Amino acid sequence: MILYLVGLNREVFGSSVLSQSGIARGLLRAKALVCFTALIAACSTISQYDQTAYLQAVNTKVDALALMDKAVEPYSNHRNDVAAFQIELEKTYEYERGRPLNRDTIMQWDILRDPTRDL
Repeated sequence: MILYLVGLNREVFGSSVLSQSGIARGLLRAKALVCFTALIAACSTISQYDQTAYLQAVNTKVDALALMDKAVEPYSNHRNDVAAFQIELEKTYEYERGRPLNRDTIMQWDILRDPTRDL
């Protein structure tokens, strides 16, 4: 691989010789590879991993499941629990909205927050 990038080539007679055009082509390839890698790294289309967002999502899931376990009883018995959960859901949503490149995650939270959905 390094030989390819530097541009080493062997002449027909078998001796190793660095040619000026081989070195120039190798350096050009190396520069192109570095530029391409930097371009790909700079063009991120999704948000980076965030420990706080992960913890909030996990906590929201656990709280939602615990609240759903109470669904066998009348709603009026747990009205305050539901209100507290909705506040926590809104806090998590607002945190996610503040993160850059997070459109897909926000769309998922929109589904969870929508009272007309069957969730």
